[in-house]
Amino acid sequence: MEIIEISKKYFEDWLNIGLELWSKYIDKKEFLRKEFEEIMSSDNQTAFLYFYDNKLIGFINVSLRFEYVQWAKSSPVWYIEWIFVKEEYRKKWISKALVEKARDWMIFKKCKEIASDTDFDNITSQAFHKKLGFKESWRIVHFIKNI
Repeated sequence: MEIIEISKKYFEDWLNIGLELWSKYIDKKEFLRKEFEEIMSSDNQTAFLYFYDNKLIGFINVSLRFEYVQWAKSSPVWYIEWIFVKEEYRKKWISKALVEKARDWMIFKKCKEIASDTDFDNITSQAFHKKLGFKESWRIVHFIKNI
């Protein structure tokens, strides 16, 4: 097991595993490539990769958010943007290990609070957050209508 911060060496691996997570949302690899390149070039974002037997099986993308974060009392806030572990490796505390590794980076960046979000119907992710000690701060349903 090894957790490392993203580097150019592992960019394509990270991109490919990212496509596994967003395959139902993103149909163009180039869209995700642009997103990931922005993360790599930012001082306020990073990603950590989890390798097992020299295979990338999970990652966490984190950012510093300076804008308003619901119920936060400090700024910047450490924000878990995306976290993913391949299905066959889930429920082995890999996500927790990724969060803990990213925590070191966030402490260095002087963060005092951690925030995250998930889809309203993603019960698995909600349970994961609660196991890590997160408390739900807000629920919202978005609407749209053509005019």
